[in-house]
This record gives sequence, C-alpha cells and structure tokens, in this order.
Amino acid sequence: MTEQAGEDGPIVFLAVTTSGGYGNVYHSDSGCRAIANARSVSEKPLSLLDDDDYRECQVCQGTASDGGCPSPNATRKLLESLNPEDVGLSPLGEVDSDV
Repeated sequence: MTEQAGEDGPIVFLAVTTSGGYGNVYHSDSGCRAIANARSVSEKPLSLLDDDDYRECQVCQGTASDGGCPSPNATRKLLESLNPEDVGLSPLGEVDSDV
C-alpha cells in the first residue's frame, strides 16, 4: 500500500537488513515484496533522505524484472495511469445504461 504525503512530502520506508543496516534503498510502497522479510521497517518523509545516498527500490518503481512478467507494482502504476474510458470502462460511480 502506497502511503500518503505528510507535511514533509511522501512517506517512504527504510528496511533494516539482517545485518542491522538500512542499505541505500527506500521503498515507496509499504507492501513491497522486497521488504517482506526485513528485520524492521521505519517510516521517514522522502524529503529527509539525501538524494545522493538513496535510490527508490526497483520493485516499488515497477522496473524490477520477474523473469519477463511485470511486477505487481508496475501493473498497478500502469492501471492507475489509464483513463477508464480509454479501455472501455465507465468511470467509478457511473452506471452503465446498457445493463
């Protein structure tokens, strides 16, 4: 689940690895499979991270490869970017009169 922006910008997640460190990757999705086995996860505003030290997780970006299959985050981001009418759907809350 992607978190909402706070006063200091979007909230991101830093996973503590089994060795006890954070690494240099932040996660924009709290449900990211890459942090599922983390020892612990802390939340921080993205604006407090140094751009030179951290990069966004490839799974959260939707650019990670799963042997040719798009990641769930890539699929979600693609679906969020689409206009429902462009794919033959009615916008939410509207009733299809042909039913």
